[in-house]
Amino acid sequence: MGKERYKREIEGQKHRIEQEKREIEIFRKKISSVREKKSRSSERYRDLISRASKDRKVSLREQKQKEAERLKREIEKYNDRITRCRNEISKRRDDIKDAREAMRRA
Repeated sequence: MGKERYKREIEGQKHRIEQEKREIEIFRKKISSVREKKSRSSERYRDLISRASKDRKVSLREQKQKEAERLKREIEKYNDRITRCRNEISKRRDDIKDAREAMRRA
């Protein structure tokens, strides 16, 4: 392969790394949004529980717990996606390193 091909490959990998970084930013914003939603939900249930009858309090607490668990799973899902993006970035950086070494040998 010629040096120009390695240069194009490196530029392509750099572009893909930037895309992965943008995805990470999107996932961080989504996590922030879910955390805010979780906080508002918790406050809403707290207010409902404080005004509810004894019978209703039990079911409201169960609903609050289920909602908190659902939002926690959503946050974990985004964190897993961020981890995958970071792993992909690391892999692409290794590919760039390999391409640079191959270009020096060419």
